[in-house]
Amino acid sequence: MNGHIPFAMQQQRIPVVPGEKQDIYVKTYFDVTQSIKSDVVDTPLSSIGFLPSVMSSSMNRKGEIHSILLRLLFNPAPELCQLINSYTEQFANAFVIGLQLRMGGKLVNAKDTVFLTKMRMVKLVEEVKAMIKKRNSTQPVIVFVSTDSLKVRQYVVKAFAPPVRVMYVKEFSIGHTALIYKSGSKLAWDDIMKQAIMDMMVLKDCDYLAVASKSSFGKLAVELQQSYGMPVSVDWFLKEHGMRCSVFNRKKGVGVGRLVSPLCYTTVFSLHV
Repeated sequence: MNGHIPFAMQQQRIPVVPGEKQDIYVKTYFDVTQSIKSDVVDTPLSSIGFLPSVMSSSMNRKGEIHSILLRLLFNPAPELCQLINSYTEQFANAFVIGLQLRMGGKLVNAKDTVFLTKMRMVKLVEEVKAMIKKRNSTQPVIVFVSTDSLKVRQYVVKAFAPPVRVMYVKEFSIGHTALIYKSGSKLAWDDIMKQAIMDMMVLKDCDYLAVASKSSFGKLAVELQQSYGMPVSVDWFLKEHGMRCSVFNRKKGVGVGRLVSPLCYTTVFSLHV
């Protein structure tokens, strides 16, 4: 996902007819939830029953509203939802480490800027291996890897020995949606987009999540992960409107989310499982 609003979207104005129900469809790579003002949607969301009747602090209220919007807007189609849940259901009794390794540079098949150096990626993998060893627990460990590089994925698979289990989405192709969109290939774009949605929705259920600090995709995965920390639910609303499958099913507490820069770790959230 790109961290900017496309020019065409900036120029578009949607006419509003007072008193008339309207459905608005937005196609963008931008996280639109960040642009919605909480004070504007507070009353409508409260009247529907999404928000607690007792007013929380302003910071918590903003977090609750953001969590609701994420859950309302980021729900995949049923067939993709079921596929996502087939992965996350395997996390039930394990400690799950998510690695979003957006490399860029020469390690991918398309021209792109560098997000993580090879050296930093290798160091991160070694840090994760040390963390697993330090845990000294009999709980099964799963490493879920999301990356734009087949070479990096192969490296991660070989880096962890049993009983650590490495998982990644196998059904679709690795790529970058914005770059492939420019090529005009709709079939390739659909395939890569499904891979991206799968990766993000699986990453959000990880107990420990490390993402590339320059990647808005990775940051959104952390936001989705942290949304579990808010005492709100939209499942009842989605079911009333025909939604039979939800990807927000995590039963464990909120995981830890971190940003990884080329040089060091920067803690974003530290909510223990």
